[in-house]
Amino acid sequence: MKWVFTAEDARAIADKLKALHELGRSGHEGVEFYHNGRMIFRFGIRRGSGEHGHNFIPRYMHLSQKDCWLFRKCDISLDQYIEILKAKQVILD
Repeated sequence: MKWVFTAEDARAIADKLKALHELGRSGHEGVEFYHNGRMIFRFGIRRGSGEHGHNFIPRYMHLSQKDCWLFRKCDISLDQYIEILKAKQVILD
């Protein structure tokens, strides 16, 4: 199955991550995810992109598309996601 992440999905993921949002001049909304004061990753959300794919998000989040979709749909919590990042040694603490 192929999952397609829209701008709406990207914003929902950013909100669940409690990520910082910043509107840029380039037509993108910048999203930065921090854990314990350290930036873990960032991605952009294309403004006005509607249903255009944001399928790059799982790669930045260090997740498979399926796991990213499960995170989006709340089957994986933020705490569980952080544990996944620790297991993958993306977060070292």
